Amino acid sequence: MVLVQRVTSLAFSMYDGYRIMTKPSDHNLHSDHIHRSVTKQPSPLQYFAYCFSFLYVTTGPFCYYTDFVDFIESCPSKRHKIGFAGLEIAKKCALLALSGLVFVTIMPRFPVNLLLQPEFVDAHGLPYRVMYAVLVAHACRARYYFAWLLSEIICNVAGMGYNPQNGCWDAVNNIDVFKFEFSPTIKGAIDSWNMLTSSWLKYVVHSRVKSHKVLATFLISALWHGFFPGYYIFFLTGPFGVFVDRYGHQMLRPYVHNNVVLNVIYTIFFWFLRTIFLDYLAVCFMLLSWSKCIFFLKSTYFIVHLTVLILFIVCWVALKLKKNRKIS
Repeated sequence: MVLVQRVTSLAFSMYDGYRIMTKPSDHNLHSDHIHRSVTKQPSPLQYFAYCFSFLYVTTGPFCYYTDFVDFIESCPSKRHKIGFAGLEIAKKCALLALSGLVFVTIMPRFPVNLLLQPEFVDAHGLPYRVMYAVLVAHACRARYYFAWLLSEIICNVAGMGYNPQNGCWDAVNNIDVFKFEFSPTIKGAIDSWNMLTSSWLKYVVHSRVKSHKVLATFLISALWHGFFPGYYIFFLTGPFGVFVDRYGHQMLRPYVHNNVVLNVIYTIFFWFLRTIFLDYLAVCFMLLSWSKCIFFLKSTYFIVHLTVLILFIVCWVALKLKKNRKIS
């Protein structure tokens, strides 16, 4: 999966470099396309070194070819000025230990297959089963945190990951645990999860398609993950949730913005809704097969999908009415 990211990003970087060389006055190029462009064809050694570097050959993190070349070709004096990411590595090691502990001790206590047991469904009400699904997704995330944090630590120890724009060691950060867990918006959570994959999707899909950018990005993300139906249930529901999240906040936030108490209640309430939405769909991501996903969704009466559909229609109608009022 990570190899697909490297090969496709390099292909687009070379394409952007070709456009810059042949059409220097082309104003349709995105700023990120110019920054990531490659004007010189890599040698076989450079290409295979980028694709199969031992730093991230298995779990990533993904990095652009231009960033990889900058890291390899940077002179020792420049690295000496940058220093060592000791504090950043220590923080990540602490989170790594915590996520590993959760993965080993808590995740086995919440098996996802329990949601597929008729006895469990009959014995517990809908709120209990939905909250159990949330706990399953929370526990399962620990293994992703562990893998991504470990890969980040490996890169930082090797001296890779320094960001000259802000002076921090966050150029290879793939996860921001605290922002993801506590973001009150769906977009905020998505932007903090698998961040370099999000950057890749933005570079190769979102910034290049002309319309339905969010839908196209989610669809390509599903294809990149594989062909299990659970992936498509997750990723094709996502755009509707993002739409509702975006326009719902636009309509409601002004009413509570100036009141501290209402703003806190509002933030906590929407954080709770965002958590249920993503964790509920994450169960389908974990179950994978069509029969298992449909059993789970039926057992919960498609509650999240129906709620999102209703809110999507409400937001869409409200948006249309707002545009019509502006025109009139």
